[in-house]
Amino acid sequence: MIFFNDYEGIGGYEEFRGDLALMYFVAIDPATGKLLGLTMVPTQVRRFRVKHASENDAEWLERRLNREGEQFHTRVSRSTDHAISLE
Repeated sequence: MIFFNDYEGIGGYEEFRGDLALMYFVAIDPATGKLLGLTMVPTQVRRFRVKHASENDAEWLERRLNREGEQFHTRVSRSTDHAISLE
């Protein structure tokens, strides 16, 4: 598993939250290629180590994904285990 982070250690870009990443788990119908489901697990990358994102960071990612997804008419929601799913 590889996470790319162009912002670690570079000042002035903190608002982009380059320390946060998502692991994507995609379910696709092999017969049609249709997306059946998308689950994302929020993570935080720090000092080249990946850990689960905190509750606050997972919430921040959920809000950001919903804000950016408005133009595409998409929404996400978070489950009790902090995973974010496309609705």
